[in-house]
Amino acid sequence: MYRIGKIIYLNKNTQCYESLLTINDIPQGNLKNIIKMINIPYINDSEKYSSCSCMNTCKYVFHNINNNNCSDYLTTNDLPFLVNYLTTNNYNIDSKLTKILNKEDRDLLFYITLK
Repeated sequence: MYRIGKIIYLNKNTQCYESLLTINDIPQGNLKNIIKMINIPYINDSEKYSSCSCMNTCKYVFHNINNNNCSDYLTTNDLPFLVNYLTTNNYNIDSKLTKILNKEDRDLLFYITLK
Protein backbone atom coordinates (compact mmCIF):
# COMPACT_ATOMS: atom_id res chain seq x y z
CA MET A 1 0.00 0.00 0.00
CA TYR A 2 1.29 3.46 -0.92
CA ARG A 3 0.30 6.93 0.23
CA ILE A 4 -0.20 9.58 -2.46
CA GLY A 5 -0.02 13.08 -1.03
CA LYS A 6 0.96 16.63 -1.82
CA ILE A 7 3.64 19.02 -0.64
CA ILE A 8 4.46 22.65 -1.40
CA TYR A 9 7.66 23.11 -3.41
CA LEU A 10 9.46 26.20 -4.71
CA ASN A 11 10.31 25.67 -8.37
CA LYS A 12 13.72 27.36 -8.69
CA ASN A 13 13.36 27.77 -12.46
CA THR A 14 10.05 29.62 -12.38
CA GLN A 15 10.31 30.99 -8.81
CA CYS A 16 6.72 29.81 -8.29
CA TYR A 17 5.34 27.58 -5.57
CA GLU A 18 3.85 24.31 -6.78
CA SER A 19 1.82 21.62 -5.05
CA LEU A 20 3.74 18.47 -6.00
CA LEU A 21 2.29 14.97 -5.87
CA THR A 22 4.28 12.66 -3.60
CA ILE A 23 4.41 8.97 -2.77
CA ASN A 24 5.74 7.53 0.48
CA ASP A 25 7.99 4.85 -1.04
CA ILE A 26 9.18 3.42 -4.34
CA PRO A 27 6.29 1.22 -5.47
CA GLN A 28 6.22 -2.14 -7.16
CA GLY A 29 5.06 -2.24 -10.76
CA ASN A 30 5.34 0.28 -13.59
CA LEU A 31 4.81 3.27 -11.32
CA LYS A 32 8.39 2.96 -10.05
CA ASN A 33 9.59 4.10 -13.49
CA ILE A 34 8.27 7.63 -12.99
CA ILE A 35 9.36 8.11 -9.35
CA LYS A 36 12.25 10.37 -8.41
CA MET A 37 13.62 11.42 -5.02
CA ILE A 38 14.16 15.16 -4.62
CA ASN A 39 15.09 17.51 -1.81
CA ILE A 40 12.22 19.73 -0.70
CA PRO A 41 13.77 22.59 1.28
CA TYR A 42 11.96 24.12 4.23
CA ILE A 43 9.66 26.94 3.15
CA ASN A 44 10.59 29.10 6.14
CA ASP A 45 12.98 29.08 9.09
CA SER A 46 10.24 28.37 11.62
CA GLU A 47 9.77 24.92 10.03
CA LYS A 48 13.50 24.29 10.07
CA TYR A 49 13.97 25.06 13.76
CA SER A 50 10.64 23.85 15.15
CA SER A 51 11.01 21.23 17.86
CA CYS A 52 7.73 19.73 16.67
CA SER A 53 8.88 19.20 13.10
CA CYS A 54 10.53 15.96 12.08
CA MET A 55 10.08 16.66 8.37
CA ASN A 56 12.35 14.67 6.12
CA THR A 57 13.33 17.03 3.31
CA CYS A 58 13.81 14.21 0.77
CA LYS A 59 10.57 13.10 -0.86
CA TYR A 60 9.55 10.74 -3.65
CA VAL A 61 7.74 12.62 -6.41
CA PHE A 62 6.40 11.77 -9.86
CA HIS A 63 8.46 12.75 -12.87
CA ASN A 64 6.26 14.70 -15.30
CA ILE A 65 5.85 12.36 -18.26
CA ASN A 66 2.66 14.23 -19.12
CA ASN A 67 4.65 17.32 -20.24
CA ASN A 68 1.60 19.55 -20.06
CA ASN A 69 3.08 22.24 -17.81
CA CYS A 70 6.39 23.90 -17.03
CA SER A 71 7.14 21.67 -14.03
CA ASP A 72 9.51 18.72 -14.11
CA TYR A 73 7.21 16.94 -11.63
CA LEU A 74 3.51 16.12 -11.48
CA THR A 75 1.45 18.67 -9.54
CA THR A 76 -2.08 18.57 -8.16
CA ASN A 77 -3.18 19.94 -11.55
CA ASP A 78 -2.03 16.60 -13.01
CA LEU A 79 -4.27 14.45 -10.77
CA PRO A 80 -6.52 13.31 -13.65
CA PHE A 81 -3.43 12.17 -15.57
CA LEU A 82 -2.04 10.32 -12.52
CA VAL A 83 -5.35 8.59 -11.76
CA ASN A 84 -5.58 7.46 -15.38
CA TYR A 85 -1.97 6.23 -15.29
CA LEU A 86 -2.65 4.30 -12.07
CA THR A 87 -5.78 2.58 -13.35
CA THR A 88 -4.14 1.76 -16.68
CA ASN A 89 -1.17 0.20 -14.85
CA ASN A 90 -3.16 -2.07 -12.48
CA TYR A 91 -3.32 0.06 -9.32
CA ASN A 92 -6.42 0.40 -7.14
CA ILE A 93 -7.35 3.51 -5.17
CA ASP A 94 -8.36 2.48 -1.64
CA SER A 95 -11.16 4.95 -0.97
CA LYS A 96 -12.22 3.38 2.37
CA LEU A 97 -8.78 3.69 3.94
CA THR A 98 -8.31 7.15 2.43
CA LYS A 99 -11.58 8.33 3.98
CA ILE A 100 -10.57 7.09 7.43
CA LEU A 101 -7.05 8.55 7.40
CA ASN A 102 -7.88 11.77 5.57
CA LYS A 103 -9.35 13.21 8.78
CA GLU A 104 -5.89 13.27 10.37
CA ASP A 105 -3.71 14.04 7.35
CA ARG A 106 -4.54 17.19 5.38
CA ASP A 107 -1.87 16.47 2.74
CA LEU A 108 -3.18 12.98 1.99
CA LEU A 109 -4.86 12.55 -1.39
CA PHE A 110 -5.40 8.77 -1.46
CA TYR A 111 -3.89 5.34 -0.86
CA ILE A 112 -3.17 2.91 -3.68
CA THR A 113 -2.44 -0.80 -3.96
CA LEU A 114 -1.16 -2.89 -6.84
CA LYS A 115 -3.79 -5.33 -8.17
